[in-house]
Amino acid sequence: MVLLMFALISTQNTEAQELPSSGDRTFEITVSPFSGSPVSFTNFRLRQFQSADNALRLRANMSYTSERMDDDNRDSQFSLLLAPGMEWHAFQQDRISIFYGVELPINYLTSREHREDYTNKNTNGNEHFGIGLNGLVGMDVHFLQRLYAGFEVSYGFAYRSYLDGEYMDQDFDNDSSEFVLSSSAVSQFRFGFRF
Repeated sequence: MVLLMFALISTQNTEAQELPSSGDRTFEITVSPFSGSPVSFTNFRLRQFQSADNALRLRANMSYTSERMDDDNRDSQFSLLLAPGMEWHAFQQDRISIFYGVELPINYLTSREHREDYTNKNTNGNEHFGIGLNGLVGMDVHFLQRLYAGFEVSYGFAYRSYLDGEYMDQDFDNDSSEFVLSSSAVSQFRFGFRF
């Protein structure tokens, strides 16, 4: 797939390499061409271009899992991520656009253990509310008029406050919190389309 992408890049004429402009939107998925699951949808990623060189962005994900042992016993977990941000496209040449930006990730994770006539809440120890700030750098390569691929790396900090819980109808306090400074990279290619 990577070879196909670069073949398309090299054979397209300049008129087809239109970069985003004011009012354009982009939507992305991630692809890992050489893995067992080449296409994944781990995050919803949307951008709204305010002009040719800056865009509002939103990265989001919501998941819910439920495991039922029998009619009276079930475990569930819910997580939510919202990361609004802003991008500035500092270098644009033909089909290449290099950008930098910031995002504000906000996440929430909670769990339940349903046991016959009572429910335990947040007993795993990692349920939390978190907020952070990331600086990021990335590149888009527009290989068709409406399609592009790219990558992104980020560095930032996050604060997590762990949630109080409930066990056997008894509430317990969890006063722990942590502050994390870390770097990250999107391990897959970003693959998107403009509309």
